[in-house]
Amino acid sequence: MPNPIRISSENKEIVFTLNISKQENKIQISCIKEINNSIFAAGDYNGLKDLFQKMIASQNEKIVLKKI
Repeated sequence: MPNPIRISSENKEIVFTLNISKQENKIQISCIKEINNSIFAAGDYNGLKDLFQKMIASQNEKIVLKKI
């Protein structure tokens, strides 16, 4: 299972949490995106772009299932 991930912007205006856990014969995926500001300065664009790319990359990680 992938490790839990927590990504946030420098000033904590955006916080992303991804947690994947196994419970008996089920996999539970919890993905929370908290955006605490609705307006961002133009100078923040590159940082926000990098943050969202990291979020997408973490959501695209593969989970390998093996038959036992």
